[in-house]
Amino acid sequence: MVQHAFFMAVTTGVRLLTGVVLFVLLARKLGPTDFGLFTYWVTVTSLLCLLVDYGFTPKILREVAKEPESARKALGEALVTKIGFSICIFLALPVVPFIFNLDSRDVVLMFSLMVAAIGFSFGDFICAPFRALDSYGEETKIVVFTSIVHFVLVYGAAVLGLGLESIVIVFAVSRVIYSCTSFISSFKVLGKPVWPKNKLACFVKEARDGFYYALDMGMANLYLQIDTVLIKLYLGSHAVGVYQAGAKLAQGFYTLPQIASNLYLPRIARVESNPPQLEKVLRDSSVQLFGSGFIGYLVFNFGATFFQEVIFGPEYAELKDIFPLFGLLVFTRYYLASLGFAISGLGFQQYRFKVTVLMCLVLAALSPFIVPSFGLRGFILLLVGVTLVSTVSYYYKLFASGIAVGYARPIMSFFVLLVGLNLYATHR
Repeated sequence: MVQHAFFMAVTTGVRLLTGVVLFVLLARKLGPTDFGLFTYWVTVTSLLCLLVDYGFTPKILREVAKEPESARKALGEALVTKIGFSICIFLALPVVPFIFNLDSRDVVLMFSLMVAAIGFSFGDFICAPFRALDSYGEETKIVVFTSIVHFVLVYGAAVLGLGLESIVIVFAVSRVIYSCTSFISSFKVLGKPVWPKNKLACFVKEARDGFYYALDMGMANLYLQIDTVLIKLYLGSHAVGVYQAGAKLAQGFYTLPQIASNLYLPRIARVESNPPQLEKVLRDSSVQLFGSGFIGYLVFNFGATFFQEVIFGPEYAELKDIFPLFGLLVFTRYYLASLGFAISGLGFQQYRFKVTVLMCLVLAALSPFIVPSFGLRGFILLLVGVTLVSTVSYYYKLFASGIAVGYARPIMSFFVLLVGLNLYATHR
């Protein structure tokens, strides 16, 4: 178990460092406008790629863990469906430039980053059975090697002064390398996938069986990425670049809740029928993530000048004023994550899905009124507000189900006070 945890930590750490550090360096190298255009198309293609992801990675984790001997068959069935969805996307892409009147630069970025997103999706999916079969070391080797290659190739292209179009092509090539490396390793360890005889029937069955799970995952990802699309729509590429520079730094802080979920979800499931123990686990998760989130809030507040001047440079001067708001967003999302563990661990996934859909609609509905008038500050405060509404809705669901969450009132009172102070500072 300790060895597995070590390999998972290395895998997560390498991905985080190469991903976040690479994007931060690219932000400084490209400048806000080009970096904004780059991250906008990364977001759009990632959202389109949700069709290819389709929730297959957690699905195959469960299936292979239950029946290890079915790994090759499960891989073959899921791969047929992923390939089918990929073909559908690439058949539809040529129409997009005409519908949205894209210029040649946008077309290159869209196609290249779509290849990158699908390559990454296949690579991640192929690595999933290694975890189910306790071959964590195999995945770690793949991720470490391909992450270093990805970093060296992409940042090397930027350092050489290549244009944005060339950089995204190199980005796509490195993701294809990740996918190919994963396939080669999988063939060696598991053998070749067993392809279904009737591929069309398999495609229809897999698409039907995984529809609701894919919808849930897709909505959760949309909620996390819709910000970039809305900012591009109302403020343009330059604002996206400034926002994403701060958001990528904040992304490094979001790793802890992901790791914590692996620890708390099983614990919550085990003590669900024991109210005192359940209350203790929920209280522990709330306090730990509240404390960790508050540390993140302080880092963004006191480190704002350093982050802007030393890491990003003078082109990102606007970041100095909005970094404290990123800290507030990190803080509120940390605490929301602790309640999310309870909602997921206790089987309230349908309720969580409804809340996520509602919050996406609220963001889309309020953005036209807030973003053009108040800019990035207003948008980040809107995200904070939506996060707090989600938090209250989770509280309500748990309370209505007779489940106590420790320190709820003082924590929510503290958040309201903190948001009020930030609103005062913003309009001062």
